[in-house]
This record gives sequence, C-alpha cells and structure tokens, in this order.
Amino acid sequence: MRNTDIQQVVMKVNFGQISAVFSLYTTFINQLPGPYCLPFIGYLPFIGYLPFLGTEPHKTFRQLSKKYGNNYRVQLGKCKF
Repeated sequence: MRNTDIQQVVMKVNFGQISAVFSLYTTFINQLPGPYCLPFIGYLPFIGYLPFLGTEPHKTFRQLSKKYGNNYRVQLGKCKF
C-alpha cells in the first residue's frame, strides 16, 4: 500500500469513530428528562432507593413528599415509581 492509501484508510476510520461518538452522544442527550419531568430521587444501581426506606417506609415517603411535593419519582429495585 502506498502512503496515500494508508492516509485514506486512517481518515475513514477516524470519520467512522467520530460519527459513532456523535450518534451515541445525541442518543444519550435525547434520553435525558426534560424540565417537565417529575423530581427524581437519587438511587443506587440495581437496588434503587430501598436501603434508604428504613423500617417505616411510610414515614420516609411522607418526608420525601414534604421535601419534593406530592408528585415525585422513586426507583425501588429495577422498577421506577
């Protein structure tokens, strides 16, 4: 292969990588919640907010409603409520 052929291959690979990164970036940005979404309480991966509920979860939810209002989202395990 000549030097110009190698340069063309490198440019095509770079273009493909940049296109893939841009595609992933735009996909990620489109999945972010907008300003119209409910407040989402932080959580841990796989187990969600379960460790923070304590022995009396109804009191924890009451405290969360005082802080975030009557409408908010919580992840319990893999389920989002």
